[in-house]
Amino acid sequence: MSIQGKVYLVGAGPGDAELLTVKARKVLQQADVVIFDRLANPALIMEVSDHAKLVYAGKQPCKHVLRQGDIQTEMLVHAKKGKTVVRLKGGDPAVFGRVGEEAAYLKTHHIPFEIVPGVTAGTAASIYAGVPATHRTLSSSFAVVTAYRDRDEKKEPPNWRALAQSVDTLMIYMGMKQLAAIVDQLMTHGKPAGTPVLIVEWGTYSRQRSVEGTLETIVTNVANANLANPAVILIGDVVGVRGAVSWFEHKPLSGMGILSLRGETEMTGTLRAQGADVFAAPLQQNKGKIVTDTDIAAVLQTSKNQAVLFFAKEVLFAFLAKLGEKGYDIRSVQGQLMAGTQEVEQIARSLGLQLARYSKKSTLSPVVIGTDAINRRLLPQKITVAIRRLLEEGHLTHAFCETEQEIDDLRLVLAECANEAVLPILTTSDQVQAYAKSLSMYASVVLHNQPLDQTMS
Repeated sequence: MSIQGKVYLVGAGPGDAELLTVKARKVLQQADVVIFDRLANPALIMEVSDHAKLVYAGKQPCKHVLRQGDIQTEMLVHAKKGKTVVRLKGGDPAVFGRVGEEAAYLKTHHIPFEIVPGVTAGTAASIYAGVPATHRTLSSSFAVVTAYRDRDEKKEPPNWRALAQSVDTLMIYMGMKQLAAIVDQLMTHGKPAGTPVLIVEWGTYSRQRSVEGTLETIVTNVANANLANPAVILIGDVVGVRGAVSWFEHKPLSGMGILSLRGETEMTGTLRAQGADVFAAPLQQNKGKIVTDTDIAAVLQTSKNQAVLFFAKEVLFAFLAKLGEKGYDIRSVQGQLMAGTQEVEQIARSLGLQLARYSKKSTLSPVVIGTDAINRRLLPQKITVAIRRLLEEGHLTHAFCETEQEIDDLRLVLAECANEAVLPILTTSDQVQAYAKSLSMYASVVLHNQPLDQTMS
């Protein structure tokens, strides 16, 4: 009898990683396979097992990495192999998340499944912007509407006449491209031109932005602010309470997304409390700057078509020492010794070694030396995937480094994840700031005992 797997259709919440439910976190940590959407916070990928298979199924308007049918097939294939599969969706999968189709598909194929609701983006983004969906005197009803229509679907558009005349508050998903048409339809069907409108972009992230207006002015206001998807559109008199309720935006570090390779510390908590999103990817727990006998044996077996790579100065020193202990010197190595970073290249030169700088365009096959967790052999896939996605979506604006080694780590991680991406450095040390600047990296010193916005000015 074959072992049957199980699929969990999971809501990732609206963006703020702390809004992930307890059950969602539990099944993520137990998953063998995670199929995740664009709008699931990439930092949540760091919750999964190091051995989990990750499948990106991101969807943007007119740009799908995987079509819906492919996603469903992916779930089915892994479940039939006995795997625990998590289908991770932004917000709540039951709100425009196609969970009904996916659940029906799984049931048709006799695959066990569970649905794990999440905090939906509409109500979360609106209250993070200071607008409740309902209000005792201003909003006794609200309607959740999608403005998106698949070209292949023969479905009628929303009944704008009914929505304009019978609902206090409209909460519209996926409507930015149709904003002008939506506004026109509502005013045509009797909604006053002066009806308040609020649009919230990247709701619940530190980078959240909100633009207010009326049905008459919102299209111009949005164009001036250059707002885009993902965004939620709120229409109704309840938008008027925002001035009294607003609480999330305009903190000292609002808009900043900070990468920490040390993981959670007192300082990362301080950064988060002042409004930044902090994405903790703790590489240090896996660290070990040891060159083993196996490494030496591997190097001695390399050919002229291979590059022997060093990504940290400590690894280079340890390699030379270990090679000498074994009775060899670098003339015994047929492979070409190469530096993975500028620092290693400079250190090697100071030792009288001319190590060329390795490039991904090199035709030489790389052999990476050392058990440093940030090199290509040992950097966990989940960390690589999460950081790459954070960079692709523009969630990262800075990195927090407390030591020179963390700056070295950062450079290697960025080279691995994004090929030459650069992030400005925040640090608590003048010495670390000077080291970063010596590498042509922008760095600011922040202090534990002062407001961070003042120390960065």
